[in-house]
Amino acid sequence: MIRVTSLSNLRKLEDSFDVTWIIARSVKNQMKDILQVQDLSPSYALLRKFKTLEDQGLWNDKSFDEEYLPDFIKEMAASDSVVKRLNELCRMDKEGKSVCLLCFCKDERECHRSIIGGILQGVGRNVVFDDPNADYSRYYGMYQEERKKVLDKR
Repeated sequence: MIRVTSLSNLRKLEDSFDVTWIIARSVKNQMKDILQVQDLSPSYALLRKFKTLEDQGLWNDKSFDEEYLPDFIKEMAASDSVVKRLNELCRMDKEGKSVCLLCFCKDERECHRSIIGGILQGVGRNVVFDDPNADYSRYYGMYQEERKKVLDKR
């Protein structure tokens, strides 16, 4: 199982995990037993874009869907290290390990963790979100399209 949640929810979870990754660009304090995985985080440029939209009161479902989501998907598709990390998560799930993916975002719907989780859902991995009815698997098709473009250019 791959559990995708906010860092603030980690203490509320009763589960113990074999592996816990924080998918964040920067972490002020190293956390015991939590591995920082920057490969699955948005770039600094995309984080600045998000913060600007948020500061201007323009961050919402529309800006997420039309601006953030396509840019993050393109970043992920262009990175071979992302492919390796996604494969690593799939392998751990197949081996029966429980994995927790954390980030700092409060809103699961407008967060890069939903995109990553959706890609994993799309390849048939057992992904659990804070919202038990969440289905973000549509992100897998978007990722596959962008990845194909990257590979076709090579």
